[in-house]
Amino acid sequence: MKNSALYIFLSVLSLMFLACDKNRVFEQNITVEGGSWAMDNMATFEFEITDTLAEYNILINIRNRNDYPYSNIYLFLQLTAPDGKKATDTLNCLLTDEKGRFLGKSAGNLWDNRIPYKWGVKFPMLGKYKVNYIQAMRHEKLEAITDVGLRIEKNSK
Repeated sequence: MKNSALYIFLSVLSLMFLACDKNRVFEQNITVEGGSWAMDNMATFEFEITDTLAEYNILINIRNRNDYPYSNIYLFLQLTAPDGKKATDTLNCLLTDEKGRFLGKSAGNLWDNRIPYKWGVKFPMLGKYKVNYIQAMRHEKLEAITDVGLRIEKNSK
C-alpha cells in the first residue's frame, strides 16, 4: 500500500513538472569542464522535429560565474537540417546590461541566461536537426563559462 501511494505521488509530481514547461520541445545543457571553454570545444545538440507547421523559438543557454570578465560572448553557430544542408551564423550574446550588471537569473555566483537566437522559425523538414556552436572570443580558453546549452520551444505567440 505504501509503495503504490509513493508511486502515485511521484507520478503526479512528474506530471506537474512536465506541465510547467509545455512549450519545450528540446533542452540540453553541457557542463564546460573546469569552467574554461576552449575555442575548439564544440557544443553539439541534436533534436527531432515532428511538426513542420508549428513555429519554434531557438534559444542559447549560457551559465557564467560572477568573475566572467566580459559583457558578452560571441558564438559561431551551425544548424544542419536532416538533408545535410547547413546554415551558419555569428551571434553576439549580451550577458550584462549597460551598467555592467549581469543579466539572467542568479544562483549564488552563477548566472543563467536564456538568449533568444531565432523566433518564430518553421523547420521545413521532419527529422533530426543538429546545432553546433563554439565560442568565438579570440581567447584559446574562455574562463568562467560553466555550462552551455540549447533550447527549442514551440512559439506560443
